[in-house]
Amino acid sequence: MEHDHSHTTPDIPEGTETAKDPVCGMTVQVGSETRHAAFQGKTFHFCSEGCQTRFKADPWFYASGRAAGQETAAPADAQYTCPMHP
Repeated sequence: MEHDHSHTTPDIPEGTETAKDPVCGMTVQVGSETRHAAFQGKTFHFCSEGCQTRFKADPWFYASGRAAGQETAAPADAQYTCPMHP
């Protein structure tokens, strides 16, 4: 049984305006139906209602860019163990 860990962006037509969801880091196609919120004079776009709600709860954190795609680097000598391994 294979499990794919790639998280690809759905095909977005070339020339389409896109934005990065500040909560999850997903690329969002910007349009009239796209969820969004304004904060400090900037408009942020979201992939879902959940991400929009999380942003509104703490806009300072998410607008800073520290949330989306910010993974903590593991030490060089760290050994990965699959959480599904008994």
